[in-house]
Amino acid sequence: MLEEAKKLLQSQEHAACFHLLRQHWLNKPDDIEAVRLLSALMDQVGKAELAQKLAKLCADPLPSDALTLFEAGYQAIEDRLPELAVLPLTRCLELSPGEPTVNYELGFALLSLKRYQEAIPYLEKALDHFDDFDTPVNLAVAYTSCRQPALVKKMLDKLSQRVTSAKEMAELAHQQAVLSRLELLQKRKQLSARDWMYIHYGSVLIKQNSQESSGGKFGPLMDDYAEIARTLLILRGILERLGATYDMIEYYSSLSRPLAHALAELLGLPFDLYGGANREERALLVMGWGSDLIGPHKSFIASEPVRSIFTYALTWQEPAPVTPELVGCLAEGCKLPWGERFIVEQWDDQRPDTFARLLEEPEGSVVSAEKILLCASDMESNPEVLNEIEELMVNYDRIKDHLILGNSKIFPRRPEYTNEIP
Repeated sequence: MLEEAKKLLQSQEHAACFHLLRQHWLNKPDDIEAVRLLSALMDQVGKAELAQKLAKLCADPLPSDALTLFEAGYQAIEDRLPELAVLPLTRCLELSPGEPTVNYELGFALLSLKRYQEAIPYLEKALDHFDDFDTPVNLAVAYTSCRQPALVKKMLDKLSQRVTSAKEMAELAHQQAVLSRLELLQKRKQLSARDWMYIHYGSVLIKQNSQESSGGKFGPLMDDYAEIARTLLILRGILERLGATYDMIEYYSSLSRPLAHALAELLGLPFDLYGGANREERALLVMGWGSDLIGPHKSFIASEPVRSIFTYALTWQEPAPVTPELVGCLAEGCKLPWGERFIVEQWDDQRPDTFARLLEEPEGSVVSAEKILLCASDMESNPEVLNEIEELMVNYDRIKDHLILGNSKIFPRRPEYTNEIP
């Protein structure tokens, strides 16, 4: 495996190289060659500080310097690579048992990896020593994801006594809303990704992913025109049933223009490019891919009566500054059939699926919208589509007062999407 990783590193296939090295290091934590290669990889991708910290771990098969281990783990967390933080922080804790800062960072790394049950004891030990705001917030998230509302309430009681700023007050209000949603769904034996999107964020998730039934992971998205039309028809049905009306459909980028064009036709509305914070009409802002939310305009943050956000796909791995009210599906990546064309390449080894670009001319937005609408006309009365709308409404009707869609007075600020779906 390391030989393959070296070849990938030499050819600068960074994502595939990282995937192989990460798995190998987790399976063989004393393999110094894997750490050297990880250090070289981090250097290539511009994470020089993490590269240096990892290089220090290569001095000994089992570093006995707690500070060296901690610094490597902490820097991995800072660089949003928590999977590289768990091993050095675990060994650091073996050398410095009971150290609250190490307990907190290890708990946070596990929390970031969705290993909530494992994270709890470390965060609880940190809480015994810290009189801060962040530790009980993270414990509240972990308890929520483990469906323990009584413990969530206990943490929120602690938080209410530690609020010192408007930002912390907003976070407390958000976690209180999360607890209310968790309690509403507590009688369900199993919770789906749709349920968790509602609990943590108050969002509507239109499509359940087929991958969800095979391990809970969501692979790359490559929907065709028929599937896109189906999603937009269901979206229209949901908006109508929830009583959400708009004067205008906006689109945010060239990727989302065909979606906005087709949806505007389905709703009988005009559509236009995103108009900034000062638009007076009630608008639904359409995005093709939720990563567009990273670094958003300030107008995205407030949950206002004048603008809602729909993203066709949202990453299930990366945080984003705000959560859309409406999400088509969760995915690792999103390639829609206009603009650049891609196919999925599947590998026999442990590498994840990748995209390969096809050398074809991109389609124009008008042509793409027409293809969506043609498919939509063929399935508008499709019983399966109507049944999906009905099932979604049965799911959301009783709990719609806790959605962020249309409830800007109750939820004046869209929650940050921190990817807490178990």
